[in-house]
Amino acid sequence: MRKSKSINSTDNKFFRIAKWSILGLAGFLFLAIFLLNTFFFSQVVDWSLSRIYKKNKIKIEYTKTSGNLFTGKINFDGLRITRSNNDYTNFDLTIKQVELNIHYFSFINKPIRFKYVTAENVRGEMIRVKPKPWSLRKKNNFIIDSFSVRDAKLKLTSQYLKTEKKSIDVVIKQGEASPLRRKYVLLDLFFKSNLQGTINNHTVKITSKRDNGSRHTEWKIENLDVATLRVIVNRRLRWLKSGILFIDVDNTWKRDTASVFDSRWRFRISNPVAEIPENTSRLKALLLKPVVKYLNSDKDKYDLSFTLKLEDQQFKGHASLDAANLWKSVFTGLTKRMAGSSITGIKEKYKNYKGKLKGLVN
Repeated sequence: MRKSKSINSTDNKFFRIAKWSILGLAGFLFLAIFLLNTFFFSQVVDWSLSRIYKKNKIKIEYTKTSGNLFTGKINFDGLRITRSNNDYTNFDLTIKQVELNIHYFSFINKPIRFKYVTAENVRGEMIRVKPKPWSLRKKNNFIIDSFSVRDAKLKLTSQYLKTEKKSIDVVIKQGEASPLRRKYVLLDLFFKSNLQGTINNHTVKITSKRDNGSRHTEWKIENLDVATLRVIVNRRLRWLKSGILFIDVDNTWKRDTASVFDSRWRFRISNPVAEIPENTSRLKALLLKPVVKYLNSDKDKYDLSFTLKLEDQQFKGHASLDAANLWKSVFTGLTKRMAGSSITGIKEKYKNYKGKLKGLVN
């Protein structure tokens, strides 16, 4: 009996010490966060931004900041984000107002998770110095539950292009993506978002809807000239010299969580001019020959549709649509479709000729 009492008293003493230790630690953390939040909030923000510059050479400055470390809310006024002297991509962006809310436990656990991030009145330029089908680094992962941007005007320049036009002007009236994940940033921005804007004054619209566990996303791009499209898709589409395009894309997930989805593409091309580029391999030239002949025929308009099977995994970790092989898949499908249309036309002409010849013999 005495042994059991002594064991119980030892256990109780241990639990009392553990309880007061935990309470003391919690109180210390609360006091530390309170002092930081009350007296050193801007210093904590400055320290965090200096860490970003040290890791990524991205400089972030602001006119004013406010917020609450207890709730994770941070507001910035007059934000400027710059990177220069990078071998591949540089930028200079100003944002009038940014609001974000970090999940409290993101300070301890990874990935960093934001409840929301909103940006208003975005201006600036992004410059691609040279192409690189680069992938995002595995570390520094983040998830934004709700991302939105309003009133953005950006100039995108690809210095390395061997074309007359190297820049495009992008305007985003309103855009939102829920969620926006670093690992799948392209998929979330282009295939699971809502956006209204223009590219070189040509209307661009992306709409995404969930319905009974499935998802449906549509793109609409109107009156897009080939010169502008070639800036977007970089080295692709060299065989199409000029023309006006209307592009409709229809993406369907049978389940919102499905990893494979059907992507239906429709290109309507007005007044195209095509040619086989110099230094084209014999195999490519053989495939392009009927395509060029088809586009340079007497027709003023062409309407071409095809379907692709796309996978979430092909976008994972990539930061450009070129790196994710999207343009390669799309324009390979388009080329094959046009080549098929050309061959079908030749077969029809042969069939008609054969019928006329048979009638003449009879």
